[in-house]
Amino acid sequence: IYFLVSHRHTLATLFLAFSFLGKLYPIILFPLYLQACYEKMSQDKKRARLALLRNSVLFLAVIALGYLPFMGIGLQMFDGLKAFTLYWQSNDSIFAILVFIFESVLGGNEMILSNPLPIFLSKVSVVITLTGVLLWLLYRRVSLIEQPVEFVRGFFWIMALVFLLSPVQNPWYLCWVVPFLCIFPGRAWIVLTGLVGFYYLDFYFDYQELQEFSLWIPWVEYLPFYVLLALELWKSRKKIRLAGSFEDGDQPKRLNI
Repeated sequence: IYFLVSHRHTLATLFLAFSFLGKLYPIILFPLYLQACYEKMSQDKKRARLALLRNSVLFLAVIALGYLPFMGIGLQMFDGLKAFTLYWQSNDSIFAILVFIFESVLGGNEMILSNPLPIFLSKVSVVITLTGVLLWLLYRRVSLIEQPVEFVRGFFWIMALVFLLSPVQNPWYLCWVVPFLCIFPGRAWIVLTGLVGFYYLDFYFDYQELQEFSLWIPWVEYLPFYVLLALELWKSRKKIRLAGSFEDGDQPKRLNI
């Protein structure tokens, strides 16, 4: 992101590819990288489409080189990814609520792609939501050149949603969001960095054969966070409405006492 904001798009693409090799999530940012690259190249009156092609080839080439040492085992190198995407569900919040809703409404034990129908529909809902947010960010076309902070804010929210909607919310996955808190220090998110530590109580309860208490851990982790986040968003919207009313000339009336 530093290289992207500095308009060093080749290096930005290179390090995004490295991030993808570490975890797959950052690939959702790649279309925004290309949009920023196109904007900069167009402003500099260079071949914008050629730059997009060059960066796309670089991204794919780095990924191919990263997978090259594992080519000997063929498609087995994706077995871990397959197991993760199909079967893993741990410490989740919104995803667990989606599963509960679909189970309550639909019920049944029908299987689709090795998943019960409620879990499959929950995953589809997550994909649709993330795709919709990404398309909305692309449609807004916030300028990295003129509004770099707002552009990076889009990165923050989409990576935050990737974490919040995931069926696997291990505490270390929050590390993808934490660096953004240096720029957007929301209290709710800062509190969450501490609350996710309660996740490790699950191991203690499991060792003590107190598994029934493990069911309450996500509530302790996420309920305070979502309450604080809702309050922050409400206050933010209220400030925006007040600012808009003052811009329209609606000054508060003076009381005659």
